[in-house]
Amino acid sequence: MRHVLIELCDDLAQRSDQRVSIMAVGGVDAVRRIRAGEAFDFAVLAADAIDDLVLDWSDVRRLCGQAADLLRRADFLEPDVEARALACLRDAHGLPVALRRWFDLDAAADAGAAQVWTFGLRPYLTRAAAALLPRLAAAEWQRATCLVCGGDAEFAAWSGGERRLVCGRCAAQWSFDPSRCPHCLDANAASRQSFSDPSRLYRVEACTQCRRYVKGLDEDRAGRTVLVAYDPIATIPLDAAAAQLGFE
Repeated sequence: MRHVLIELCDDLAQRSDQRVSIMAVGGVDAVRRIRAGEAFDFAVLAADAIDDLVLDWSDVRRLCGQAADLLRRADFLEPDVEARALACLRDAHGLPVALRRWFDLDAAADAGAAQVWTFGLRPYLTRAAAALLPRLAAAEWQRATCLVCGGDAEFAAWSGGERRLVCGRCAAQWSFDPSRCPHCLDANAASRQSFSDPSRLYRVEACTQCRRYVKGLDEDRAGRTVLVAYDPIATIPLDAAAAQLGFE
């Protein structure tokens, strides 16, 4: 598709004095920017990206069911939300629709069940991201949303004065300006509030402008890189502490 667009742009340049630039972004990120009012002459979107994932539906139901049970036991899921998620898992026709709405950040998606779908589909999305990342210009990506799936950052890693964000859906990692809030992009140092756990290996950076936060690992202190399957879970007490301070 990209080479076709390039040929069309070159042809337009030869026929007129107009130059056209092509910007490649994730489909979910493009939809966000268009909805926010950013001007594009036109946009070409790949439809139903989640349909390209090869899913074992029995495995998906098992993983999502286990995720719902664990989240409920840890009091991170309300009983009515768990009931809706489990009912959806039993619906052969409704489940693919619900997962597509969740992946596309559709306003009609069940926000409460999002945690269940995130944990249930993470193994599939993580494998897809691992295959795609080597083909992407990750060093050029300067946005707060994931360059692979368009998800939000769930975790961060600080090393040598730099910060990487970790996608909460597919676990892809990318560099992002450490002075900016990864949610509202505010760069005012006075808007930052930071605190750490007793070991000082993990910390939270919160933004008083948007009242959101990101938690992460200080890799220099830890002497290791972030473990995406372990560190976000090990820092759940920091989530509780941030919530008590009024951050989301």
